[in-house]
Amino acid sequence: MAEKVKKIGEIFSDYNTNSNIKHAQVAALNVIKKTNTLEVILNYDEYIEIKEIWFFEKFLQERFRFSSTDIKINYHEAVEKKPIKDEWKNIIAYMAHKYPLTKPMLLLKSDVEEDENQITIKMHIKGADFLRAKKTDQELAKVLKNLFGKDYKIELIEEINKEDIKAIRERQKREEEQIVAHIEEENRMLNQNKEEQENSNPNYQMPQEMDGYIPPMPQDLDGYIPPMPEDEMYIPEMSEPQEYIMGKPSKAKEKHINIKDITANDGRVTLEGRVITSEVRETKSGKGMLIFDLYDGTGAITVKSFAKDLKEGQEMIEKIKQAKAIKTIGKAGLDTYAGDVTVIANTIIETNADIPEMPEEEETPDTPLILGTSMNITENLVKVEDLGVDDGKIALQGEVIYSEDRTLKSGKTLFSFDLYDGTSTITCKAFLNKETAKKTMKRIQSAKGIKLAGTASMDTFSNELTVMANTIVETEGIKRTERKDNSEVKRVELHMHTQMSQMDAMTSAKELIKRAMKWGMKSIAITDHGVVQAFPEAHKMLGYDNPDMKILYGVEAYLAPDKNPVVENAKKQSIDTTYCVLDLETTGFSAKTEKITEVGIMKLKDGEVIDQFACFVNPEKHIPQRVSEVTNITDDMVKDAETIDKVFPKILEFIDGSVIVAHNAGFDVGFLKQNAKNLGYKFDYTYLDTLSLAKDLFPDYKKYKLGKIAENLGIKVEVAHRALDDVDTTVKVFKVMLDMLKKRGAEKLEDIDKVSRTEEAKKEEYKKLKTYHAIILAKNYVGLKNLYKLVSLSHLHYFYRKPRILKSLLEKYREGLILGSACEAGELYQAIELGKTDEEIEEIANFYDYLEIQPIGNNQFLIRNETVKDEEGLRDINRKIVSLRRKAKQTSSCNLWRSLYGPTRRNI
Repeated sequence: MAEKVKKIGEIFSDYNTNSNIKHAQVAALNVIKKTNTLEVILNYDEYIEIKEIWFFEKFLQERFRFSSTDIKINYHEAVEKKPIKDEWKNIIAYMAHKYPLTKPMLLLKSDVEEDENQITIKMHIKGADFLRAKKTDQELAKVLKNLFGKDYKIELIEEINKEDIKAIRERQKREEEQIVAHIEEENRMLNQNKEEQENSNPNYQMPQEMDGYIPPMPQDLDGYIPPMPEDEMYIPEMSEPQEYIMGKPSKAKEKHINIKDITANDGRVTLEGRVITSEVRETKSGKGMLIFDLYDGTGAITVKSFAKDLKEGQEMIEKIKQAKAIKTIGKAGLDTYAGDVTVIANTIIETNADIPEMPEEEETPDTPLILGTSMNITENLVKVEDLGVDDGKIALQGEVIYSEDRTLKSGKTLFSFDLYDGTSTITCKAFLNKETAKKTMKRIQSAKGIKLAGTASMDTFSNELTVMANTIVETEGIKRTERKDNSEVKRVELHMHTQMSQMDAMTSAKELIKRAMKWGMKSIAITDHGVVQAFPEAHKMLGYDNPDMKILYGVEAYLAPDKNPVVENAKKQSIDTTYCVLDLETTGFSAKTEKITEVGIMKLKDGEVIDQFACFVNPEKHIPQRVSEVTNITDDMVKDAETIDKVFPKILEFIDGSVIVAHNAGFDVGFLKQNAKNLGYKFDYTYLDTLSLAKDLFPDYKKYKLGKIAENLGIKVEVAHRALDDVDTTVKVFKVMLDMLKKRGAEKLEDIDKVSRTEEAKKEEYKKLKTYHAIILAKNYVGLKNLYKLVSLSHLHYFYRKPRILKSLLEKYREGLILGSACEAGELYQAIELGKTDEEIEEIANFYDYLEIQPIGNNQFLIRNETVKDEEGLRDINRKIVSLRRKAKQTSSCNLWRSLYGPTRRNI
């Protein structure tokens, strides 16, 4: 069944509009990465106003930070569309915003005639050739195709009174020459500036315009999209001559702006002010880069420009220093290298303007204001944990826990600090003037707390959510509520990490013990990962002032069960017996909760495949997407297959009298055993694990995935993770292994484990073993000595990525030690996760003195990665562990207490 096509209002639920566009069906969403463009294809049976299309494009650009958006509409044949003549003003305004370089505003007052697929535009001004050169007619055709779903041919015609033609031509020629000269000069200077910026520093990026500043829709234009400014269509008279330090006179209209109001997307601007600081640097290409700070009475900004060489740059800087005031004309943008808004000037003019002196830095006033102009923060106060990239202007309140600063090339200081508000931590940044930077940083660092206003956005350098602060006010800090333990019977914490546990804790043993004593706890265990460095600090906390506190010295060990045999349940078969090499595909890892989806078996005798069996199995449950991505098996592929109760007897019949072979045989055989139990069949087969055998025969390999082993042996691998394909690869690998075993003298299956490992391989065997977490506690001095011995041996002789304690070694030095099953990373918990048989699980549980269960919050990640279905599944695992304790021989809680404390409860 085809998936239901969703509507705009369903996909973009946060787009608030009363327009019918929200009911349009989204046929496709395409992202063109090269141009950072979002393409949206819509299907609809009603006409959509062009202004509504513009509003939606504007929303998409601001919401998802695309450079541009293209909406294409496929209308139903019966839809009655507005005539292009009636929509002409909106069409031109739409084009002017999207494609300003095509100068569509020249067509605004034209007459439009529509005849089938022909659009004739009668212009009342000269410029048809100019627009054709700009390819305006072609762009208009594309816009009409997108908006109306129809291909049009555009014809531009000039209809002008004859008596005006001569005068218009002369005026047009003068104006075009002036425009072209101005554009060419501006482009030349900007390209030169870009080259110099790039050459002066390999990490430099040109200032870029920021997303999200498309002009807003005015309310007084009868619903039309705003047209482009009229001043782009004419050139005013030039002002009186001035003293030019750089550049030359231009008739382009100036856009005067106050420095305090400037933004990164203001484009070409004119500033006038007093120079505060100035310098010139030589670039790698030998040009002179001018850098000066300009103050206009409202604020200060860094301006940069370029001279042809260092000498000319020095001469210009001297003139700039001596000038009473200067006017600069250039482009404003975000200097991503300096991290601030900067103006790249191509014109610098000396003027006599009266600019106020920059105020002297005053002594720190008796005010909480640290940064900014007003203490009144009106932005919404949000929690860090709730902060999102689209929140924009917000306020935060908390404590500074870390800070660092960096001086930028502009002379300003980029101050970064981490703010903690009781829910989470976020990095905030602020640009500080060099005159006040030290004092501002000192106040922020010493403040009990701060409240700030700023803008939340993604930091392109760190790729993390960051807040750029513009106002910072000192506060009293976070009001903390001290946690208490009001339980009548205090617990004994048997699993606790200090800062000595790598990447797992941040608190010292001293602070943890102090908190435990404050809560009235009588005992606490120190169980760092693989180390005992926190013991001395913990021991120092014991004294006459706290005689009731007992420290339990322990470790969370990386326990490595000794190598499992390659052959399980051997019955003295010859090595030349018949083998059934099999592979199962399943819906997940647990044999108890998951199901088989595909079976592949090849029967091998005397090195030749004599028979094969393969089929899909209907699991009678959904195959998770992540599993389908690995196995390439979908629900549709198995929906008509037989269920396991029909397939399983066929499997048993096929493998009867054979030895099962599989790569990671414990997994496949585990599913066969569980299904045999569920269906009432006996399962007593010998099986051989090629994964374990590969580790013995090829100790130098770094990885032991089936495909990697085959590649190392020069065996071609077919499609991976499909049952029969994997079986074919396993057969080829196993034949090589059999030849090696025979050459080493193996005659029966029992001989395989004796000859598979060389002496050198035995020495390196511990590196291949899977490790599990386990808690080891010392209950007396003998146990403490043995604990130290185990930790020392694990670091000196069995360290491979982590200090490993072999199970056999633990058995040797187990006296005086108490062993706990630990967390989800423990052997017991993972055996339950994988759905091993009750017998296997009980055997594992019997190895430990006590079993550990943890709050389900600790294991929520198992739900997120779909290992466990839900929280009830986590509770079921805990219930299983509790039931095991009742069955098995674990020390009871009372006996454990006496083992730890003894009759006198003296500290060890």
